Amino acid sequence: MSYKIITFFKVEDFIESLDNIRKARIDRIYYLFEEYGRFLPSKYLKKIAKDVWELRPGDVRLFLTIRGNKGYVVHGICKKSQKISKKDLEVAIRRIKILKEEEVG
Repeated sequence: MSYKIITFFKVEDFIESLDNIRKARIDRIYYLFEEYGRFLPSKYLKKIAKDVWELRPGDVRLFLTIRGNKGYVVHGICKKSQKISKKDLEVAIRRIKILKEEEVG
């Protein structure tokens, strides 16, 4: 099964603000996700909450939800500590909730 990544515009802006090395890592992880989807090893993809997954290209964290064969990237951060901040997780959950509402409505 082939997977597809859909990136929210706010996350695209975040990615554009990064240096070329980080952008290259993100391109690589997107390619790997499109090939393997949710079957990527936890080094690259980790479930962190109900419906919330984390893509891990280097020190960047991209939060996404997976629906069928599509990954929706809803939030991105540069990692500064071991633990994910509650605020960032809440942003991702809120955006996923909006995505769900749009699917229903």
